[in-house]
Amino acid sequence: MELKKIWQILLGLSVTPIITLALDQPSYAGRKYNCDTTGQYPITYVKGNRSRIPMLVWRSKYFRIDKAQRCQIITNRLQRYDDNQMLPYLTSRKNVNNYPVICIVERKGANCLKEDVLITLKPGTDVGKVLSQLQYFRRGATARPISL
Repeated sequence: MELKKIWQILLGLSVTPIITLALDQPSYAGRKYNCDTTGQYPITYVKGNRSRIPMLVWRSKYFRIDKAQRCQIITNRLQRYDDNQMLPYLTSRKNVNNYPVICIVERKGANCLKEDVLITLKPGTDVGKVLSQLQYFRRGATARPISL
């Protein structure tokens, strides 16, 4: 009888850390957008029907924050807007603080305000091209990843 109790205690002590580690890991199951920083370039992925699809590849060193941080920030914005079902329209604006931007607005034709900015782009970036590529992904189409 004593051996059975010792066995149960040892089993409990060995399983507890595994359960703790499993519960401590971030869950991406309910997320539509994820940032992966394990490769040469950070990548924002969007969840497709069967797999995750690379959407944004963060290559530029132009901005003061590093690529991995930009990936996390923009991916979290996309996810937050998606969670709140606030992704009605994407639009662009020529410049906010002298940078071209992509914005998320509530209705077609709405002004792109500073608080609506999704992505800030480098000067000289073809905003229209980036905007149309993002719209492909929003419609669920598979497109080439956008290099930013």
